[in-house]
Amino acid sequence: MPSHVDRRSPAASASHRPVIAILSANQGHASLAEAAAHHLADRYQIVTFQQPIKASDAYTLVYRYIPWAFRAVYQVSTLGLIQALARWFFYWDDAQKMHAFLHRHQPAACLTTYFSYLPILEKWQRQTGRPVFNVVANPRTTHPLEIAANPVNNFVFDEFQVKRACQLKPGSYLTELGWLTRPEFKPATNRKSLRTQLKLDPDRLTFTLIGGSEGSQTLSRITKYLTQTHREHIQLVVVCGTNKLLLQELTSWRADLPTDLQANVHLVGFTTKLEEYVRVADLVVGKAGPNSLFETTACEVPFVAMTHISGQEDGNLELIQEKQLGMVLEEWSELVAYLDLVVNDPTQLERFTKHIKITAEYLRQTGPRLKAVVSSALAELR
Repeated sequence: MPSHVDRRSPAASASHRPVIAILSANQGHASLAEAAAHHLADRYQIVTFQQPIKASDAYTLVYRYIPWAFRAVYQVSTLGLIQALARWFFYWDDAQKMHAFLHRHQPAACLTTYFSYLPILEKWQRQTGRPVFNVVANPRTTHPLEIAANPVNNFVFDEFQVKRACQLKPGSYLTELGWLTRPEFKPATNRKSLRTQLKLDPDRLTFTLIGGSEGSQTLSRITKYLTQTHREHIQLVVVCGTNKLLLQELTSWRADLPTDLQANVHLVGFTTKLEEYVRVADLVVGKAGPNSLFETTACEVPFVAMTHISGQEDGNLELIQEKQLGMVLEEWSELVAYLDLVVNDPTQLERFTKHIKITAEYLRQTGPRLKAVVSSALAELR
């Protein structure tokens, strides 16, 4: 299997619309790229390039089993010498495939959701004069390597992140954009009907548990607790992501349950239809990755953060609390106490409703903002 993906949209060969190259990695970076493509495909030809995250196996091991240990790695990586070495490595590691891709498609502009491509794209913009857009893939805890040098336009989440990025890299070109989510992430107009379509009980309190694109071992413990403690009142949708071991473990565990309890636990592996399982939920419980958080918010559902990647995702916890999108409950006793409270009194979730709607409306403007910025930049080239 090739280490990168390179393909044109189906309409590209028959169209004379400008070509936009969208470059990404796997995991959450791919979700951002897919959302960008959704918003731009009606106006531009889209070509895509994707490679795996560097050292993704080691990253995943830390992510799943010892997320707290990532803080030290993250802090060391912000040192100037480490950044310089990283950018040198990124350039030469990606150079051959990237240059071939750009030469083949001759895009009018490039949009990247993965920072390792920046050394090459910065040089490409200086040489060609064609615009590059960099989606900063962390809404709060911004790493200096994620910010491109001027004249690349960096898309950041909000005004707070604009100020933070200016401190990290003075003189950088920054645009407050929002967060890219696919249009399918929207509020349910009839949640009971959607539950019925997914073979769920339409009237039962529903929690969707999400571990992120790689799954999370914490899901196993909370799934078993909620099933055994609230057997008469709740149903769970457990999205294990690409964590096959977790899916196998829970599948085996579920098979040993009484038949009535099995019906209350719906296990999902990797899915491209995550929005369906978010929209049917009264509450989403998961790892505080930015995509999980904002996709849930776009569906106007409260979010409980049960874990996060230390260092990299610290700011996401601050966002949840600042914008009142849900709760941060990483201590087991606090997590189960709150979930017990919600099961016994679901009206507890109503306190978040108006705050979530405000952020959801902000997120809905991200696609139109993206189109406007890209169109303006390309118009200047004519």
